[in-house]
Amino acid sequence: MAQNFLMVGADLVLPHSLVSDCPLLIKGERIASIGSNAKRNPQCTEIRLPGKIILPGLIDLHSDAIERMVEPRPKIFFPIPFAIKECDQRHLTCGITTVFNAIAFAGKEFGVRDPNIADQIVRSLEREPAVLHRRVHLRFEITDVGSVHLVEALIQEGKVDLISFMDHSPGQGQYAQDGRYASYLMRTYAMTEREALRLIVHKEESRQSRSQEVIDRLLRAAKTAKIPISGHDFDSLKSASEWHQLGANISEFPLNEISARASRDYDMAVVMGAPNVIRGASSGGGLRASDGIRENLIDVLCSDYKPNSLLPALFKVSTDIEIPLPDAVSLATWRAADAVGLTHVGKLAEGYQADLIIVQPTPLGPRLEAVMVSGQWRYLSGQLSDGEFL
Repeated sequence: MAQNFLMVGADLVLPHSLVSDCPLLIKGERIASIGSNAKRNPQCTEIRLPGKIILPGLIDLHSDAIERMVEPRPKIFFPIPFAIKECDQRHLTCGITTVFNAIAFAGKEFGVRDPNIADQIVRSLEREPAVLHRRVHLRFEITDVGSVHLVEALIQEGKVDLISFMDHSPGQGQYAQDGRYASYLMRTYAMTEREALRLIVHKEESRQSRSQEVIDRLLRAAKTAKIPISGHDFDSLKSASEWHQLGANISEFPLNEISARASRDYDMAVVMGAPNVIRGASSGGGLRASDGIRENLIDVLCSDYKPNSLLPALFKVSTDIEIPLPDAVSLATWRAADAVGLTHVGKLAEGYQADLIIVQPTPLGPRLEAVMVSGQWRYLSGQLSDGEFL
């Protein structure tokens, strides 16, 4: 049952300002009022939060966590409902209130990215009870010509909220260097060298034959369903231009400053990974996210493969690049919402969904203390809740 809360004493991260000791009134699922308009009344539970900071709940446009929960080790699978519950809990404990679970369709290349398993995960995400705003980011490997019908059906059934097109074929993009993709497959998915080389040959054949036909078919489905379209790993002005012409409105993980700048010039929202910020480098040797943010080339940060990187990355950006905290926080809140067309989430603003997180700033970074989703406490001081105030 929804309750009403008046939070006092905390600093609020508003869209363009940090306001000290600012009252916040929650009524049911919504933010009712902020500042002087937030009045005490007998129907509210008053919560005093001196020294704390209240942020909008984080919006994560790309989280690979669900795949790792289903298949934590190569060829070791857990029941999908069990994995989904664990994944939701993990996101909550990282301050993420809206998550785009990234599920890849990659032509039976490896493990959980088998199209049939991926299809089961997408459908299960819709069926299983949710304690946060759960969405689907479908990642499609363009050489996966065999699963087009599955992906098309999911789009037409309204089960996809964002689609990205990937091409991990060796010789371009992230795997331009000889042998790098084979090494990745053997290291990450426990493939033998023979299995990796056989897969590479298959990908190259598929890419040369029917990939554009496949891309066009799924682009039509996505545009008809009005879901955002993302290109992936742009490595040049040419690749950014081509995907802009195809209708992409998001550029995910551009590999260098040239492709990032071109993406911005074509009005695509540029998404980079928070792990890149924390580590100070791209895992693939590409553009440093901090450099991109410093040059105003990055619109959104996502957790990518590490959910607990997102919140500390926002504070690190603010400190290291010396930009106001609200500007840093926007990279995983309202700017992320804008990139995919979400409304009434991502801001501490009257009438918006009461999705928020409470943090304690420390010398080691922000310590997450509480998470509220749609006006209900889901995480409090180390405890998870199914909805009741703890």
